[in-house]
Amino acid sequence: MPAPKARRWLRSPLAWRIGVSVLLAVMLPLVVLALLGGQVLESLAQRHEARERMLLVRGVAWQVGAHLGDAAVLMATWPGAAPSGEPGVDPADASLRARLPGLGLRFRQAALVDARGQLRWSSGGWPGPLADAAMALPPPATRSQLLAQERNGQLQLLLAQAPRSDGSRWLAELAPDALWQPLAAADASIYWCVQNAQGLRLHCPTPRKAVGSDPPALVDASIADRVHTGWTLPLDADFGAGHWQFDMVQVRTAAAASTLSLTGPLVGGALCALFGVVLVSGLLITRTLDPLRRLREGARRIEQRAPGVRVDVARGDEFGDLAQDFNQMAAAIDGQFRSLELLASIDRDIVGHRDVDEVFRRVLVQALPGLGAAVMGLARVESERVPRLHLQWNDEAFPRKVRRSVRALVPAEVQALDAVITDMAWPPGDLASASSWCAPMRQDKDLALQALPLRWQGRTHGLLLLGWSAASSPQRVREAGELRDRLSVALAAHQRERELTWQARHDDLTGLLNRNGLHQELDALLVTPEGAEGSEPGAAALAVLFIDLDHFKTVNDNLGHGLGDELLRQAAERLEASAPTRAVVARPGGDEFVLLLPGAGAEAATAVASAVCRRMAVPFTLSGKEHFLGASIGIALAPVHGDTRIDLLRHADMAMYTAKDAGRGRHAMFEEPLDARLLERSSLLADLRQAVARKELVLFYQPRICVADGSIVSAEALIRWRHPTRGLLGPSVFIPLAEESELIEVIGQWVIQAACAQLARWRREAVPLKRLSVNVSPRQLQSGRLMDDVEEALVRHGVPWNMLELEVTESLLVGDARSASEQLGRLRERGVLIALDDFGTGYSSMATLRTLPIDVMKVDRAFVQDLSEDPSALAVTRAILTLAQALGKHTVAEGIETQAQADTLRQLGCDEFQGFLFSQAVPAAEFAALCRFSAQQPLSASA
Repeated sequence: MPAPKARRWLRSPLAWRIGVSVLLAVMLPLVVLALLGGQVLESLAQRHEARERMLLVRGVAWQVGAHLGDAAVLMATWPGAAPSGEPGVDPADASLRARLPGLGLRFRQAALVDARGQLRWSSGGWPGPLADAAMALPPPATRSQLLAQERNGQLQLLLAQAPRSDGSRWLAELAPDALWQPLAAADASIYWCVQNAQGLRLHCPTPRKAVGSDPPALVDASIADRVHTGWTLPLDADFGAGHWQFDMVQVRTAAAASTLSLTGPLVGGALCALFGVVLVSGLLITRTLDPLRRLREGARRIEQRAPGVRVDVARGDEFGDLAQDFNQMAAAIDGQFRSLELLASIDRDIVGHRDVDEVFRRVLVQALPGLGAAVMGLARVESERVPRLHLQWNDEAFPRKVRRSVRALVPAEVQALDAVITDMAWPPGDLASASSWCAPMRQDKDLALQALPLRWQGRTHGLLLLGWSAASSPQRVREAGELRDRLSVALAAHQRERELTWQARHDDLTGLLNRNGLHQELDALLVTPEGAEGSEPGAAALAVLFIDLDHFKTVNDNLGHGLGDELLRQAAERLEASAPTRAVVARPGGDEFVLLLPGAGAEAATAVASAVCRRMAVPFTLSGKEHFLGASIGIALAPVHGDTRIDLLRHADMAMYTAKDAGRGRHAMFEEPLDARLLERSSLLADLRQAVARKELVLFYQPRICVADGSIVSAEALIRWRHPTRGLLGPSVFIPLAEESELIEVIGQWVIQAACAQLARWRREAVPLKRLSVNVSPRQLQSGRLMDDVEEALVRHGVPWNMLELEVTESLLVGDARSASEQLGRLRERGVLIALDDFGTGYSSMATLRTLPIDVMKVDRAFVQDLSEDPSALAVTRAILTLAQALGKHTVAEGIETQAQADTLRQLGCDEFQGFLFSQAVPAAEFAALCRFSAQQPLSASA
């Protein structure tokens, strides 16, 4: 009994047909063996013939090489002196041949060249055919040299002898007939071509042009076969000529070539045997391949994406079953093609940045038939100030018509939408208001809606809503999931593009327009037609306010960038609150802000600027502490002050610097002279960068008078700049520039060094001075190098620590003064005196003042000047002196110009006086003389 597998084979018609075909094709191996045997024999014959050709080429090449060697040996026997007689002897002369063996046979011409390369003797006339060759000879070598050159269109092969003891050597032209005799002796059906290492053809037949061909043919076109063999003859060791390439082309006629093929007879016999096999099996093969042909044609139609592909194979065997399966697969592929085409179109829309609503509309029209749903809707949430739900769905009566609605969402609805993370029935039970969203989609029918969330970056940004009237197949559900994923990508691209557009135009820190957004808005406003809606009658087209926060860098450095960013955010909020409704607020960078006021004139712009100044003057609260900054504002009007973005921003920036120079915390309108002043400012800053290196900075010294005895006990070092063209400049001209350009630290280091050097000279000269005061910039303290700079200067010049006094300003009290206090404390421990300058003009914290390591408190000139006229100035001065005395601090009053001021300060208990009433700041030599004079005759306030 046969096995079950065997029974299946016996019942299979296809198995029978294949088995019979295999039995009938048993002759095929015989034919294959015949073909292979013929090819093997033909290959052996061809290899034998190739080996014979190679031996021939190599033998001929070595014969040519032997001829060259013989020529070199003959030349070695030639005498060292020129033959007697006149030059130009016929080479055929018998006596000459006797003296120069080989001449006339191996050589055509000969010549003798001396050590300097000059031709001494030549055969064949004078200077002879070898004169040019002698002039072009290369430097002598230790061996014979084989040279090739063309002369009058003819190739010359020259053999140059190695130099003899006197430097002379023979030069001879080789006779071609003798040299190439081995090639001429070969078979006439062989064509030879010899080339040297430089590619120059030494011996090649003149090619004849074949009929109808552009390039010249080596042999006649009637020749049916060409066999090429090559061999390389090494000549570099003996003659320094590199390698000669010998190429042999053997030609055979068509009849001769055909005799080499042994495959033909063998194949002929095999074909006769196969004829019977093909004749018998042809009918069976045709009947077997017909259904396969139909299936293949159907597959090609599917590949061409033809719709409704079917294959009709009415047979009761495996081909019939295969055709049925094929038709089912074609129907499934047809649906997948439609789905993939839709997904591909969505991808194209994403890449093409098409509006997401247009993408949703096309999906609603094209995807509904493939999904088999009764209705489909797409909802997306637009994240604006008030989130809105954009819903689109198709009309059942008109499937290609898309309806839409937009509604605002309350926070609870936004949270409920965000909570949809998986496919679920819609609406959810905890979101009753969602029923009203989808009511138009149901079209008064009892449809079960399913929601597929469109998610991106862990959030739900929309929904794909499907309503099936009956249970959907798994395939439809899977296709809906793929569509949902692609729509999520489209919605993500839409959201991402919105974010990128926003980021490209807005500042991440404050949310205001950045520099790019400002430029775009300003350019757009400048092209707005004059008299646009909302503008003031007769007003300028636009007002630009350039705002810069005062003292922001000091606060930012003291508090850190984190609190500095928080301060910028608070400033941005104040600007937005102060700006009119149609104003544009921007932060182009740093602590700079810009306000654009469309249609505002000078009066409206000034009013807004005043409001901003007042708002910015209110203390900022950072980390529980109040910080006073203020803002300086420059105003430029279009088109009065410029009609381009560049001009308006530049002019507003100039006006802002004018406001800063006027005392900060105020605004200024652009004026034409500001442009020249800005250029002057830039020029001055460029000169300041070179002032230290050029030694243009000098120190002047203003004495401080002891109130008790009128003697000069100390002095303040004040910097001056001897400008090469502007003369002597005071610190008020260039120190603000140094602070803004970060040159102040370099200048501060120079002042400490120069002051200590001057103190050392005065000590050597016995000038009676107890201490010298030097101003220190807050930037020097922020760098953390002040201690090292002071110590290096004092040690270098040998000055006691207690002779140096450092003056710091109240800006140290802004924010966290801990770092500055630590540095000053270490200096104070070493003996340096610390003075607090301009006390009372800033925003001092009494708690911080109590802990600061200071020895001296200075009363600012602003209070001293108004002592006799302003009762409040007298009250403040009395309070400062009383506070200093209570804290045990030494006091100095500066800016004293009248006797009345001095008398009042003496009554209030001030310790030292400083001002023009006693002396201006003078050079070092004058100050030394003044000190010596005061030691003999004390200065008094009445002097």
